[in-house]
Amino acid sequence: YNRGAAIANADVYCFLQDDDIPNDRGWGKRVMSLFDSFRKQRLAVVSGLATEVCQSEWGEAQVEHPKAMKNPRVTRRIPYAYRGVPFAFATEAWLAPLCVRADVWADLGGFDESLALSGEPGIGL
Repeated sequence: YNRGAAIANADVYCFLQDDDIPNDRGWGKRVMSLFDSFRKQRLAVVSGLATEVCQSEWGEAQVEHPKAMKNPRVTRRIPYAYRGVPFAFATEAWLAPLCVRADVWADLGGFDESLALSGEPGIGL
């Protein structure tokens, strides 16, 4: 991720993994609309439609995870929408899909790759 961002030339970096498939062509415009609309509130990161808020998992739809999962829990539906897009300010964001304002990325110095856990996908943030 850090190497890709280092050579990118954009206002926003979007990180996708192999199973992240945007469901329509307008997703990028909606991401930019959220950044523009909430600039005064300092919105810097937009994650996919699943995240954690106060240790509760929220998503696009309610999902009951299998009990065999490492941390089985219920994903609660995001109760808010901004112009029809499920939206909430969150305390945590999962790695992908993830869009970050380039200026904030530069200020933070990218992902701290020392936080990656052996055998786990992605980087813990």
